[in-house]
Amino acid sequence: MGGSGSYSLSNDYYDYNGTLFAGIIRLAGQSQTVVRNAISEKTSIWMHIGLDDDAVRIQVTRDAYTFLKTYHSTAAETTVTNSNTGYEATTLTLTKNGIEVAKKTEYVGVGHGIATLPFNDEYLIKWLYSQTIR
Repeated sequence: MGGSGSYSLSNDYYDYNGTLFAGIIRLAGQSQTVVRNAISEKTSIWMHIGLDDDAVRIQVTRDAYTFLKTYHSTAAETTVTNSNTGYEATTLTLTKNGIEVAKKTEYVGVGHGIATLPFNDEYLIKWLYSQTIR
């Protein structure tokens, strides 16, 4: 329950005690395209999906990103393509008031087994530990 679990945990944890995570890394989620408004507003989220994964997982990831893009309608979007992990990847980033509020990375030639792949990009952990609750 990596990708789906990250949203379930974040939503339920917030519902339980009003506590937020500063950052969420979502890997190949197959359900839940929305998070609570408070999470959307104050937590940065980085989604990852392999383009050889099931079509439904790819669409769920794209829908989850679209939800955040709509929520942060004034955010600027940038696109970067690299191969930091050994695979070609395209990352879309939404930046609002100088803060990366949402990111989505799609990996070419990768299926569902991306569990460790994003962690091969040294920027991922730096990104996670640089997050603060806004």
